[in-house]
Amino acid sequence: GSDGRQPLATVFRYDPDANRWEQGSDLPAPRQDFGAAALNSKILLAGGWDGRRALGTALWDFPNRDHPGDSPWAA
Repeated sequence: GSDGRQPLATVFRYDPDANRWEQGSDLPAPRQDFGAAALNSKILLAGGWDGRRALGTALWDFPNRDHPGDSPWAA
């Protein structure tokens, strides 16, 4: 995401059952202007901009990782 000036690493997720937004785990690095898709309770982020260059990488969000404290984001 972005604050309008720079990319951010913060993540918010919408919970339709509760009808509210919740803060998720931060991205490993700031990223904005990416593509996003949901598949089988996972989120895929592809491409984007880190404030200096275009990104050709993708990240998967695994919200139910086995190890508490581990980042749910994986390349």
